[in-house]
Amino acid sequence: MLKLRVEKNKIINTNGEEIILNGININSPCILKFQENHDFLEDIRQIKKLGANAICVPICPAYFQSIKNYCEDILDPIIQICKDLSLYCLLDWHAQGNPIKGITRDPNNFIDGYLKYDASLDVAIMSAEVLSSRYKNEPNVIFNPFSAFLESDKSDYLEATKILLKTIRKNTDSIVIISAVDWPQSLKYAPFEELNSEVNIVYGVMFYCGNNTEEEKNNIIRIKQKGHPIIITEWGYQKNNPKEKALAGGLENYAKPVGDFIKQNKISSFAWCYHPTRQPCLLISWDPDSLSEWGKFLKDFLLFD
Repeated sequence: MLKLRVEKNKIINTNGEEIILNGININSPCILKFQENHDFLEDIRQIKKLGANAICVPICPAYFQSIKNYCEDILDPIIQICKDLSLYCLLDWHAQGNPIKGITRDPNNFIDGYLKYDASLDVAIMSAEVLSSRYKNEPNVIFNPFSAFLESDKSDYLEATKILLKTIRKNTDSIVIISAVDWPQSLKYAPFEELNSEVNIVYGVMFYCGNNTEEEKNNIIRIKQKGHPIIITEWGYQKNNPKEKALAGGLENYAKPVGDFIKQNKISSFAWCYHPTRQPCLLISWDPDSLSEWGKFLKDFLLFD
């Protein structure tokens, strides 16, 4: 596969062709493997059949720390099958919180003695070092060193971002996503000026119903016009029994207008989630033909030229 890089506000390959990533998130592969006894590699095959050209792998900090051969047993097969299927692969360190102040979302949620969303800075640095060193030469890999900055002011956010970016840049110049802050997410602290001299930086934002406003859409357009590429790292809606307000959208008031916005502005995006219960759900059951309303819309969206 051809490696990706950033040129102005576009993602291009080494042939100079613009690439729009139309991707789908799988669930945490270790939850799939150890809690659900499910084949996550088959999910990737099915995602390819839906028409995606990329996947996102949420790396659960608890499993990354507790499983001795995490990269060998979990990530290596994923990256290899992605290369076989010509899929780009976003490695998303699924930490959520404030790494400078040591605040982690859901602090009572442990897996094998480790915080599920462990947001500690030391662990984030360790993961950034391990992942960027191991996959530095993989042309289909993109890095997101921290999924969601919560309870963070601009100073904390910028400090953590610079540290994690510096860690990755010791090993590779591959594309790095700088995630947004808060929930629903906002690009209000995005460090455009502070990182102006950096190469291959993309700004990421989760775009659910809670921040699906004309103001946020216009802000994304302004950011692109200023020369900064954007990736929507998660989007989607839950038609039935949404677990939180931010997911409670619908086909007409959310999916279609956001899909049109993504297409019209040539924004790369990763839909959440190829799973029957991990909301917003693309599936009703593990039968790959049992797509939810969201899943059916996304299939049409991915295949639309």
